[in-house]
Amino acid sequence: MRPVDTAIGIQHFLFDKVPSNIPAVLPKPRKTNSWLQGGKPVVAKTTSASDIRKSVDELLQLLGPLTKAISRGDKVLVKPNFNSADPPPASTDPVFLKVMIEILLETGAKVTVGESSGGIWRPTVNVFNQLHLAELTGKLGVKLISFDENREDWVRIKIDGDYLHSVTLPRSAYEADS
Repeated sequence: MRPVDTAIGIQHFLFDKVPSNIPAVLPKPRKTNSWLQGGKPVVAKTTSASDIRKSVDELLQLLGPLTKAISRGDKVLVKPNFNSADPPPASTDPVFLKVMIEILLETGAKVTVGESSGGIWRPTVNVFNQLHLAELTGKLGVKLISFDENREDWVRIKIDGDYLHSVTLPRSAYEADS
């Protein structure tokens, strides 16, 4: 990381604030977990092979088709872990991300990838550039969103939690079907 990027990241870490004029929206109904057996979530495991697509396909064979949860035309937000540009397992493997996007597109979903890097690694676009994510998502024809680029396009949702009474999140996450 260049010294100037570190300085910019420290500025974001210390001074980024949630804007005060974020619109309030109603909570959306929660979807039921499509992968339940006897009322408990189903978990599947496979040995990772060099062919990531084959491994993911094996998992979906065990769990059941993705179409149990995602329908053609659904807006799906994929939120990988790119807190920094560190290699896997510290961040999402770009090959795995590509495979998951391809599978989602095959279901007919409208896919968006969105992320906000943490602390000193902001602005997120720096991490996107280091990982060549714009090229990856561009080739796949999906939108790439840096959540910290447009902090005014967030919403506040009132919730009835024991500790939190509202949460703030990007509008793209709120508007996604899955």
